[in-house]
Amino acid sequence: GSAGVQQRGCGALQNLAADSAECRAAVAAAGGIKAVARGMGAHIGSAGVQKFGCAALQNLAADSAERSAAVAAAGGIEAVVRGMGAHAGDVGVQELGCNALASLTFQSDERCAAVAAAGGIEAVLRGMGAHIGSGSVQRYGCGVLRNMSLRGCALAIRSAGGLAAIATARKAFPSNADLTRNADGATKAINRCK
Repeated sequence: GSAGVQQRGCGALQNLAADSAECRAAVAAAGGIKAVARGMGAHIGSAGVQKFGCAALQNLAADSAERSAAVAAAGGIEAVVRGMGAHAGDVGVQELGCNALASLTFQSDERCAAVAAAGGIEAVLRGMGAHIGSGSVQRYGCGVLRNMSLRGCALAIRSAGGLAAIATARKAFPSNADLTRNADGATKAINRCK
């Protein structure tokens, strides 16, 4: 379908998945995860499809290891990373992409490794660097880096320049408690790795 149809479809699924765990489960059971990932892949040039697709995948992955695994199995991680790469200058894509990756990397060594393999660390760091004035990009970006640094990716994050990005984010938004918590957790984990 057209990019406009895909964007509206991803937006509708995002809204349905935001409502409740039951709605998230119903959207997933009806094939919503695969539909979003396919739509993002088919319309990589549409920032709107990428924004709403990232938001839909984040909502679908929220609070469920099973649905997070389903997003990964459907190619959702790669779709998010590709969308972020294609729309590096779009703050909305970067914010929602980082938020989706933060949900997908929560407490999962396997999904953290998949994000790293897909180029997710670099995508997050590029987004943070390009949008230093966005507290949301910085907060969610630090969240991804924290989750991944605690799950075997600390050395890769350090090698990619993650400590500098985290320090810059913390300095830019010193009163953002969520960002500070994520930044401190990531920094500790990265500094512990040998």
